[in-house]
Amino acid sequence: MTVYAIAQLRFTDRPAYDRYQSRFMGVFAQYAGTILAADEAPAVIEGDWDREKV
Repeated sequence: MTVYAIAQLRFTDRPAYDRYQSRFMGVFAQYAGTILAADEAPAVIEGDWDREKV
């Protein structure tokens, strides 16, 4: 089964997110997950955007 997920993130506790992220890829790999795109500093072309990561 193929699943696509889009996450737009705003960090309120960056150290907690970093702990989560450090463990995430191991679990993700168990299910043959692939990240297609990610950006730590996306450029907003039009409109407003209050998130920090895509």
